[in-house]
Amino acid sequence: MPALLNAVRELVAFDSAEFAWVDARGEMTNLYAEPLLPPDVMHFYFHRGETTEHPVALTFRLRAALADPVSTFSVTDSMRHTEIYCHVLKHLGAEHVLYCVIRDRGQALGQLSLYRGASGRHSARRTGTPSARSPATSRTASAIRSRRGATRAPTRAIATPNSRRC
Repeated sequence: MPALLNAVRELVAFDSAEFAWVDARGEMTNLYAEPLLPPDVMHFYFHRGETTEHPVALTFRLRAALADPVSTFSVTDSMRHTEIYCHVLKHLGAEHVLYCVIRDRGQALGQLSLYRGASGRHSARRTGTPSARSPATSRTASAIRSRRGATRAPTRAIATPNSRRC
C-alpha cells in the first residue's frame, strides 16, 4: 500500500490517505492509513454498537452504488455535525476529500480515500488552489474514470447526520 500511495501522490497532493477493504455488506474489514490513526479513530471505524448501520458502511454503499467510482467534497457546516467528521475528518484536519471505490469484476473491494486540509498545504504548492476539485485532483479523477470509461458523477457530500456536536 505505501508504494501505491507514493504513486498516487505523484498525480495528486494529499495530506493523509486511507485504503479500506470491505466485505459484501460494505463493512470495513481492514484499513491502511497514512499517517497512522490513533486508537480512538480505529475504534470508531471497527466498533459495532447497538445500531446495525455503521455510518462508514452506509456512506460506502451509497458511493459504491454510483456509476462513477470517484466522488469529492469539501466539508460544509452541516457535515461538521456528522459522526464521520467528528471521529475521522476532524482528527485528520481534512477539509477536502476524494473517494475512489475500487472494484474487481463489478464487486466493490474497497475504497481509496485522500484527504487535504483547509490550507491546501501540499496542493497549494502544486496546483495553486485549495478547491475541492483542484486541477491535480481533476486529472487523477479523470484518469481513474478513463480507465473505466465512466462519466463524471455529480460532486456531493454523502454523510449521515448525527445530533452530537464535536
